[in-house]
Amino acid sequence: MQKLVILFSSLIMLLMGCASQSPKPPQVFNAGDTVGNGLVVFSVKYNGPNSGYDIHYRGLDFAKKGTAGAGVGIALFPTRQKSDFEYSTGKLHVLELPVGKYEFYAWSTKSGMANLRQNKPFSIEFDVEPGKTSYLGSFVFSATHLVGATVTAVRVDYANAFSEDMDALKNKYSNVNIDISMAGEKEGLVLGELGGNSSISWNTIPIFL
Repeated sequence: MQKLVILFSSLIMLLMGCASQSPKPPQVFNAGDTVGNGLVVFSVKYNGPNSGYDIHYRGLDFAKKGTAGAGVGIALFPTRQKSDFEYSTGKLHVLELPVGKYEFYAWSTKSGMANLRQNKPFSIEFDVEPGKTSYLGSFVFSATHLVGATVTAVRVDYANAFSEDMDALKNKYSNVNIDISMAGEKEGLVLGELGGNSSISWNTIPIFL
């Protein structure tokens, strides 16, 4: 009986540690009131089973890294995640970052015991300007192969979904005071198959004897 308790406790800790986490939204939504920082707005969406879909960014001027995502990579019980969008499934991100140059450089997916990553390097650079807000687009994950409810292959596209994302921004943060202009920018697909095909690795559950 003691062995079963240890195994179950270890499994709980593993599942909690593997759950996908996203940064908290900034406390200051008026970019003009923020000294030395700027705001960025972008979304992470997915087509497929609930899993942890993450996009990773880092500073080019300094060693700052972060992750933003949607969904949950592993859970004790199947759950339906709340979406920030009316016609898509995913999460809108509003991040307050120090001024500087950044890039999105990697993506990953956690689905049960499966870990997926891109197999080609990519870079989408963006600037964070003091007191300004930038819209950075939408990262759309699409499951292309499943084993049961586990995602074993994924495709990631990068798109301009300004209209949908701004609707979500107004609904999610009613106190937001953000002026973002996308005049002259065409909505739709910007880059397809970001990072190429996915590669997969598997986690194993520890067994205590």
